[in-house]
Amino acid sequence: MIQLMAVAMAWAAMQDPVSEAIDRAQKEFRMSLVELGPSAIPELEKRMEGPHRETIKLAIDEIRGLREPIEKLVAQLSAKEVPDQVVAMLELLKIGRPTRSYLEQVPAGQIARARADWVLRQPTLKPLKQPTTLIRELEMARLRERLEIQTLRVRAAEAEGSRGKATTLDLIKARRELEKARYQAGEITLTAYLTFARDRTSEELQLMEKGMAQGTLTTLDALKVRIQLLYLDRRLGKEVGEELKKRIQEASDLLRLRPNIGFGPELAVNGQLMVLSMDANDDLD
Repeated sequence: MIQLMAVAMAWAAMQDPVSEAIDRAQKEFRMSLVELGPSAIPELEKRMEGPHRETIKLAIDEIRGLREPIEKLVAQLSAKEVPDQVVAMLELLKIGRPTRSYLEQVPAGQIARARADWVLRQPTLKPLKQPTTLIRELEMARLRERLEIQTLRVRAAEAEGSRGKATTLDLIKARRELEKARYQAGEITLTAYLTFARDRTSEELQLMEKGMAQGTLTTLDALKVRIQLLYLDRRLGKEVGEELKKRIQEASDLLRLRPNIGFGPELAVNGQLMVLSMDANDDLD
């Protein structure tokens, strides 16, 4: 009976909007401190005896733990090889707000300044917005609605395919998006989705390579799909870092040869390469 009461009280606390607001505020407070970076540690340590002692300690530990990897990634923004620059930008985006103080300190005039500014403009470096219970419920309703819409799209693609008005590629993409919607709505596991997505992406790559052989598709079209296949392999636990870097380099070389880019501004190439080589499943993180 006591255990049941404890569970009931814990459940009630989880549903309590006041408790949730306090938890959200504490997380935002800690992240705001982490965002200050290493230079703030001496001042933070002076305040360790105050009422926010535990939150400040967690923030200091996080700052120290992130310092070396962030500094290495910021230095990598000046790398000679374009894939190294792109990987650094993507990894900095994943870390998010704690990178702000480091990126803001990149000196003007350095080759990495423009790349640092690009990362700073992205949404992942904006303040956290921890959802309330109501917002989570609305989000789940949106995901369920998306699942219903995607289910209808697959049925439509199958019907169009039977009449010769939709391609196999259209159907592959629709089915892959349907499984993603099923995972996000809680119907299947992440591993089930990733395995299905990998199988469908492998089929897509075969179609791309066939199109290349027929002259209807380009090497860059196939590379884009191959890069996504490698990202899926990585999410499934395979060591594909070197292969991924190699494919991004190939894409970079091909982009530089495009007539509409030629030997134009480096950032034009980097911008297109970022779009081409970004993990399509980043929204799952």
